Amino acid sequence: MPPDRKSGPIRLRPRFRADDAALAAARWVAAVFPGRAWIAVELFARAGDRARLAHCAALAHATGLPQVAAGDVHMHVRARRTLQDTLTAIRVKRPLAECGYALHPNGERHLRSRARLASIYPPELLAETVAIAQRCTFSLDELRYEYPEEIVPPGHTPASHLRKLTEEGLARRYGPATRCPPDVRELIEHELALIAELSYEPYFLTVHDIVAFARSRRHPLPGPRLGGQLGRLLRARHHRSRSRRG
Repeated sequence: MPPDRKSGPIRLRPRFRADDAALAAARWVAAVFPGRAWIAVELFARAGDRARLAHCAALAHATGLPQVAAGDVHMHVRARRTLQDTLTAIRVKRPLAECGYALHPNGERHLRSRARLASIYPPELLAETVAIAQRCTFSLDELRYEYPEEIVPPGHTPASHLRKLTEEGLARRYGPATRCPPDVRELIEHELALIAELSYEPYFLTVHDIVAFARSRRHPLPGPRLGGQLGRLLRARHHRSRSRRG
């Protein structure tokens, strides 16, 4: 099955198979993913490593794909091989003694030291790993919750729509705005300000949408646990702000 065409580095893991088939696959990858495809060379201290290295070098020469050292890591240290074998046996649903070639032949698929890798791979293959790493600029700080846009009607922002729903809820509970108790109004304004400060309006709108749908279908609601942690966060921020004012 061909790899996904989305952006990002692409790895071709050649197998010992007919040269024509391997060459065709490598040329296809090079054509479809120009400038972001590599031949992954995996060496695990097995018989045939020299032949594998020569095979990958020939593919690289014929297609222009660069080679890169790869580890096919399955465990962080060699000592976890027993656990790795046990997990494999569970996956294939066989006793460990009957797993045969489903198990790796040795414990080389762990995080090997740079000194160990330098004794196995040609230096240019190791240098290519650094080149790939320099292209990986993703940071976990870039992750953000993405809420559906449909929860905000046209002409509103998340903040204005949450304000509208809040005012409608107050009107259902207390009647006209003039009947809303002052302490309740103060609390509502304070919490809406906290929600705006944290940019959590889409979360509360999503919860409202879920609850409204459940009520329309007469489904039971999860009760106070829905959004409970965020509610506790807002209460904690509320108490801290009141303490500072006090």
